[in-house]
Amino acid sequence: MKDTLWLLIALCAAPLSLAAGCGGDDDAAGDAGTDAGVDTDAVANGEWCDQNEDCISGFCETYVSVPASPDGACADGVATGQIRIMGNVRDYRTGAFLEGRQVKVTAAMDALLNPTGAAPLITATTGADGLFDVTLAMTSPPGVGLVGIVPDDDTYFLTITGLVEPELEGAYPPGIRNHDVRIVSKDVVDEWSGYLEAFPELDANLPLGTTGAVLGSVLYVGDGSGVAGAALVSNLGETSMAEIFYLDEDELGFNQDATGSSGLFVLFGPSIGEKFDAVIGGEVVSRLAATMGQTANAIYNNTVQVEGP
Repeated sequence: MKDTLWLLIALCAAPLSLAAGCGGDDDAAGDAGTDAGVDTDAVANGEWCDQNEDCISGFCETYVSVPASPDGACADGVATGQIRIMGNVRDYRTGAFLEGRQVKVTAAMDALLNPTGAAPLITATTGADGLFDVTLAMTSPPGVGLVGIVPDDDTYFLTITGLVEPELEGAYPPGIRNHDVRIVSKDVVDEWSGYLEAFPELDANLPLGTTGAVLGSVLYVGDGSGVAGAALVSNLGETSMAEIFYLDEDELGFNQDATGSSGLFVLFGPSIGEKFDAVIGGEVVSRLAATMGQTANAIYNNTVQVEGP
């Protein structure tokens, strides 16, 4: 397994994709996805949305990607050369919204090279509702994308989440694509490191975070529940060196076949820019391919979005 630096460079939330999300809508720049432009069925300001592409204005005003917020609405974006960064910080395992959490919005490549010391472009702090909202002047737009870094403390491991990546000709959308910053507790890192000791090939990568890892989720957009029976398939096919482990149904171990009803997984060793789709029964079910990444001394979080239920 590669013992180097990797990073999630997409955003889905188009998600990550994202660059938000850095996949689908989760790209690392988030999981920000790479599908730029406005949908032909785009709606006017004030109408419901859950992605920027839903809106004629190109901007969906929402704090939450998954589950899709009923309060999302199309609105005018910020001034040219700015990007509005609306989001939330939640516990990766419990989903609880977390107050008082600092989010360092950072160039994705800086986070890749120095996750603990990268200088933020802007910093946000969650309120009592676990939400944050800041506007960044993009005087020198990063070429790869933007991520959110939540520093470690006594409870949580340093976690990186893709927010958005540039679209056509390097331009950024008026708002990020992945709004969900899910941070991983040290209790989960310790517990899962123990479960993964059952796989001798992972010895050099444990405990989790030593060489980095992606702790992600395959979730339904509609209600945020986990997608069972999904496997991640790389766009690199058989040449991919990534290794993927899915949390068992009883949540007391891992397998390399498919997700349990939690939809949770751990991924090691993606190549830079490597994208993954969620597949069930040979059929792609993910909204957009999620770009995965990895860097030492950090956990990268990524949500693979699936329409429904």
